[in-house]
Amino acid sequence: NMAMFRAVLQSTVCSRPGSSSSSSSSSRTLVTRIPAVATPPAGANATSGPPTEIVRISPQLLEAGGLDPSKEAQQNLAAFSEMLQKGFLPVNLGVPGLRVQNIDPPVLTVEQFLPAEVCDALRDAAQASGRMKASGVGGTGDLQDDIRTSSTLAITKEVLEHCPQIKPLLQQLLDRAVQLLGDELDTAALSSMQFVRPASPTQLAPELPQIAHYQPGQHFLSHEDGFPSAVALDKGYQRRATLLVYLNDVAQGGATQFDHLGFGVQPQRGKALLFFPSFSGGKSDARTLHTADDAAEGTEKWVFQLWLCAGLPIRPKVDAAAMAAQQLAAARKGGVSPQKAKRSNKKKR
Repeated sequence: NMAMFRAVLQSTVCSRPGSSSSSSSSSRTLVTRIPAVATPPAGANATSGPPTEIVRISPQLLEAGGLDPSKEAQQNLAAFSEMLQKGFLPVNLGVPGLRVQNIDPPVLTVEQFLPAEVCDALRDAAQASGRMKASGVGGTGDLQDDIRTSSTLAITKEVLEHCPQIKPLLQQLLDRAVQLLGDELDTAALSSMQFVRPASPTQLAPELPQIAHYQPGQHFLSHEDGFPSAVALDKGYQRRATLLVYLNDVAQGGATQFDHLGFGVQPQRGKALLFFPSFSGGKSDARTLHTADDAAEGTEKWVFQLWLCAGLPIRPKVDAAAMAAQQLAAARKGGVSPQKAKRSNKKKR
């Protein structure tokens, strides 16, 4: 496995699907780099355009449960950690049970992230609350029955007053989230169950948590968790990470399928799934398009959902009127505008 992170760092093409030019060691290939899918499925909220590349682990590693970072050489682990920190968010890769399911975009799972008894208690509390409602879509609260057919309990202040047993369970989960994502995750505001809009890209703030329930045949069709650019600018922040924790075992159906990445994660009680809907600059990553598959007949799915947000980078504003006036004045005097002078200087160099 040592070659994997080095391959990512050096941008080495290890193999391509359908290629007949692979060497005799192709069965041991650890990384597959492929062009990203250019056209998202119908109904997809594609906001960032097609990326240039997807970097997968080998099917053998995927089938075995993912790549174990603890078995990697330190230099390769450091390279992957740096990619996460610069391009997405810092992650503690030393958390027990963590496995890499995809390199770029990064998709991670953590076995036994939450104890079984906490999962059961959260599921029972949500079911007993009597406050499950039809799930909304895209952070707007809009109800679109054909896209998302599950029901959701939003854990608000009122819900905690009505179901006080949820609070200590929620705290255990948030403590684990901090272990995974570091002290940058500000969970203090959740003690009063109020979402505090993050003021900077370095501030990581959780939205109000949710518990979703999928009955047989229910689903959430292809969607991105990242906000479209216009919505993100209006809100002043972007969703930077999605943390799902499955609260029950689902033998058939109910998987979280990554449409462009070619694999899904099957719900297992206590397992966490972490991925990144946007880049560190705030641009949504269309490669993370995903689907919550239909729960199979005779099964149901319970999942805890937490979206982590960060403020958008501050970009300098351009005074268009002042620039136009400056260019007009230069033209009238027969001079050269600063923009043309800059281009001229570049040509001379």
